[in-house]
Amino acid sequence: MTNLLGFVAVVVILVFGIIVAGGNLLAFFSLTSILIVIGGSLACSVIVYGLNGLRQILSLGKLAFTKRKEDELQVVSSLIDFATKARRDGVLSLDGALEEVSNPFLKKGLQFVIDGLDGDLLKEILITNINEMEERHSYGRGIFRFLEAVSPAFGLMGTIIGLVLMFGSLASADVGLIAQGLATAIITTLYGSFLSNVVFNTIYRKLETLTMEETFFKKIIIESLISIQNGDSPRIIEEKITAFYPKKQSKKILDVIK
Repeated sequence: MTNLLGFVAVVVILVFGIIVAGGNLLAFFSLTSILIVIGGSLACSVIVYGLNGLRQILSLGKLAFTKRKEDELQVVSSLIDFATKARRDGVLSLDGALEEVSNPFLKKGLQFVIDGLDGDLLKEILITNINEMEERHSYGRGIFRFLEAVSPAFGLMGTIIGLVLMFGSLASADVGLIAQGLATAIITTLYGSFLSNVVFNTIYRKLETLTMEETFFKKIIIESLISIQNGDSPRIIEEKITAFYPKKQSKKILDVIK
């Protein structure tokens, strides 16, 4: 929700700037410019990524603005509980806890621990899982990187179209057509810049951040599972987990665990 609020704040700031400058908001609306920039950019994305890419634009855009971060503290608390139980009753005793695990990555890793998979192999498989996730996410982000690059180009093309219309109207001295052509030229450039920098680049960066956060937390899960498999004490696992976080966040994690 905060991501969406941030985007709304940017729009409000721009609108406020226009109003303070004494501008008319309707003067900044151009259906022609919208069709050229948005329509052209999306059409190019279909050429490169197909209709599936178009669907991903909608789903990933929604994900960037609405995804709620997983409750890491709850997962960390579960890992400590698993370590305590495994230390006391053995790793096979964790079999009954599998149904309660909602995190798919943790559930898969815990199953490997229960099955007695070699620690090195367990880590290799889970790291491969992370690498494949990053490849998938990179492909999805690439669509927005492409749109970020192509939307200013359509803004420029719209500007050229507007200038051509304007210069073509000079001979007839039709002031209305001249003004319309000039407005299309300038506004289309604005739309291209706005979409590229505020929309597409922002979504790309947010998706990149989400991937980094997910990768980071999955590595914590891997280290914790290997420690559980090795029979390390819950205290040792606590130290390993908190070592990943800044001091302030580490204290918060320890407070929740205790």
